[in-house]
Amino acid sequence: MDMTPSVEEDSNDTPIPVIAPSPVPPTHEKGSAGSVIAILLIVALLVFGAFYVWGQRLSEQHADQVVRAVGQ
Repeated sequence: MDMTPSVEEDSNDTPIPVIAPSPVPPTHEKGSAGSVIAILLIVALLVFGAFYVWGQRLSEQHADQVVRAVGQ
């Protein structure tokens, strides 16, 4: 006697559940106000930093010229 189960005994007629894909979130065609504000803030900080560094260099050059003039 063969102890292997037959095909009829192994068959399972229970349906396999199908998981529906989640809906794709809508893409925003208009820009988000938060991202625009963040970009403007970053650009403003970079410009402020550039002017600050430029001002420091100008004041160092001016101080160096004053010291040279006084030392002559």
